[in-house]
Amino acid sequence: MARNEAGTTTSVLCLSVRRVDHLVTAIVALAPGFGGIDLAEIPAPACFEVSRRLRQAALRIPVFHDRQHGVPVVVLAGLRNALRAVNKQVEAARLVATSRLDQPSDHGGPTTVIYRSGD
Repeated sequence: MARNEAGTTTSVLCLSVRRVDHLVTAIVALAPGFGGIDLAEIPAPACFEVSRRLRQAALRIPVFHDRQHGVPVVVLAGLRNALRAVNKQVEAARLVATSRLDQPSDHGGPTTVIYRSGD
């Protein structure tokens, strides 16, 4: 898909590690050889800790996690298409969104976000 859609070449690397610190160390060591990293199949809450530590490592390439970043992109695309189907602007819509309660926020607790446009 990456070659067809973005004209890039991808490689899949499977790492046999069980601890977050070992995974982060491996990714930091591999990062200079890649233009970007897509983390996959790292379950919550470990994925949040891996992402946090990689941000602290200040890698010079983008790091993407499909569950943290891909899901919001797909949800927003669906919302945009739904609004288009009913001929509404986002400013005129009433929206409520909530996250899964088992995923910690940046402050470590469960996250619930409720937003209604126009409020």
